[in-house]
Amino acid sequence: MSLVGKRINDKRRGYGTILEIKPGKAIVSYDAEDIPDKEVPLKYIKDKKLVTIFEDPIVRKPEDFDKNSKPLNFNNLAYLGFLDDFYDLYSKLIKYNDTIFEEAEQENRCPSLTYYKKLDNSVIDEITKPFFEKYSYLFADPPYIITPKYDNEDLVNFKLYRIDNQRSSPDIKMVRLQFTSFLDKLYNVVFFTLMRDDSNQFITSNSERDFKRLNEHIFAEFEKAASVIHSNSVNIKELDKPIYIFDMLSNTVCSREKHNVSTVRVYVPKLSDLSKIDLPVHYCEDCQRYMIGRHTLSQFDKAYKKILVRRIKMDDPDSVFSEFDLESMLHQYGYNVVEGELTEDERHELLAMLLDTGKMTNFEICSRIEQNLNLFQGRPGYESAAAKWSDDLLFLETYVQR
Repeated sequence: MSLVGKRINDKRRGYGTILEIKPGKAIVSYDAEDIPDKEVPLKYIKDKKLVTIFEDPIVRKPEDFDKNSKPLNFNNLAYLGFLDDFYDLYSKLIKYNDTIFEEAEQENRCPSLTYYKKLDNSVIDEITKPFFEKYSYLFADPPYIITPKYDNEDLVNFKLYRIDNQRSSPDIKMVRLQFTSFLDKLYNVVFFTLMRDDSNQFITSNSERDFKRLNEHIFAEFEKAASVIHSNSVNIKELDKPIYIFDMLSNTVCSREKHNVSTVRVYVPKLSDLSKIDLPVHYCEDCQRYMIGRHTLSQFDKAYKKILVRRIKMDDPDSVFSEFDLESMLHQYGYNVVEGELTEDERHELLAMLLDTGKMTNFEICSRIEQNLNLFQGRPGYESAAAKWSDDLLFLETYVQR
């Protein structure tokens, strides 16, 4: 593979482009106007310690889907940009189920006796109808499945509390389904709803065959969506703004006030090597800001070992650190000293990347850490945090002198 034309990140001189390859050397043109073209030893590029090559953006191809897995899983839905909608449906149904279950608890010592009876199918239909209208193409395959009728009584199967069979106690306890289990339930509800005719009779005689057909249809639709993403990859722009994180898209101001929100894809760098991946986000034309669901971003972090992007939580949870500026730029990029989160190596890698990419200066980073240290050093409960801040300042001092 030719290196000519490749973009690089030189930790000493910044960004540049490889113009020519000579024996043992690469001629690099640097972006900074005050740096002339330089010869860079190829060994520096190969060992990736001083010079990192920006690889072509990572864009999933249609054939990359694992068809031996369940189609409705976190990975598939997150990549295609569907996960936020699926989690939104789950949250709405959970809210309704919670209300009904609380009423059942107040009326009966054994709520399982009345909970199922109190669920109102018309309410469930109202919650689910917009979702199924949007994703009907994903589930309905006209050649072998009748036109989906999502308003029949099968939808009452969206009861999201179940009896806890793990308890040895004679008392019956109900537990709430988690999101992963909900995806399985959603698939089953869709299947058994589609497999009924107008008289509510099953039209399938071979469930294994029809499950396979439905899976094939869903994966075919996934591949179509991935093909569109792949063909448009050259037009995807790099994210140059913070990204706002929400739990439910329908709970955002943009959704409630019916702003013009569209789903787009942007390139973001991986923290480990700064190669780019494409990320599905929501863009609000009215607010001019990018948004993403917490679960979708978490899935990409998990798949690509953390991505380098400024993150702003729409509703920050209470934290022992909430009294100091949680919305500082350093924190938005993911830096924190909370116990059990970033390791020392991960913190140092993040700080180095922020410096190397020019997203923050050494002065900006050190000023923020020193401010936190001055505010909290000596306070009970902050001993570990103060030690980490001191260690990170020492790392920065050493790193910038390399």
